[in-house]
Amino acid sequence: MLAWNSITPPSKSTYYRNLHRVENAICRMAEESCKHYWDAMDHNTIIAFDGSWSQRRNAFHCITDFIDTKNRKIVYFSIKEKNNHKLFGNFAGASNGMEVSGVKDFVKYAKYDKRISGFCHDRDAKSSNVFANSQWNIPEYIDKNHMTKSFDKIFKEVNSKYQRKLFGLRARLRNYLNVLYYLDESVDEKKKHWMNSLNHYCGDHSECLHSREDNKSKIKSKKKKTREFVWD
Repeated sequence: MLAWNSITPPSKSTYYRNLHRVENAICRMAEESCKHYWDAMDHNTIIAFDGSWSQRRNAFHCITDFIDTKNRKIVYFSIKEKNNHKLFGNFAGASNGMEVSGVKDFVKYAKYDKRISGFCHDRDAKSSNVFANSQWNIPEYIDKNHMTKSFDKIFKEVNSKYQRKLFGLRARLRNYLNVLYYLDESVDEKKKHWMNSLNHYCGDHSECLHSREDNKSKIKSKKKKTREFVWD
C-alpha cells in the first residue's frame, strides 16, 4: 500500500516499534466517525449488531459493531481482548462471551436514547437477555440472513424425518419467506400469511396473497425494486 503511494515502507522492526501509535490513531478516527454518525442518527432507528472474532475458537480478540440500519453506518463498537503475554486485556472469560460483553457496553451507552426503536441480531439468546435484564423494552428483530439459514436447517430436518416427501418445496417456501420479509404489513399478518402456506399447497387459495386484488402480481421491496410472487 505504501509502495503504491510512492512511500518507502519502513523496516519490520520500525513498523512494530511504531505500531501502537498507528493503532491509537486508527481507534481515534473510528471513534470520531462513530460519534459523527451517532449524532446524525434519525428517530425510529433500528440498531443491528454482530461480533467478529480473531479466530473461530478460543479467540483472544473480538469486536462488536453496532450499525444504524437506515444509513448503514457503524455508530458504536466495542473491542474485547483477553490477557496474554504481550497484552493486558479488558476481558476475562470464554471467548463466546465477548459479544455479550460488548452488548452490555452498548446498552450502558445508548439505553436512554429515544431515537432507537429496536435491535436486530442473529438469534443469540444471551444478547437478548442483556436487553431484557436492563429493562430496555424495545422490539427484537432477527437478521434476515440468519433467519433464512435457520429455515434451511429446520426444513432439512423435517424433510429427512418424513422421507423427503417435501422435495421441491424448500426453494419456493424460502422465496416466499423473503417476500413476506419485505411485505408492508404487521408481524401478525405476516405470520398469518406464512401459516397459510399449507392451505395454498392443498389447493385452497382463498386467503393467499396472490388472490388479493392489491397484491395480484407484485410488491415493492425496501430497495425499491419489485418481487414476483413465487407460488407454483
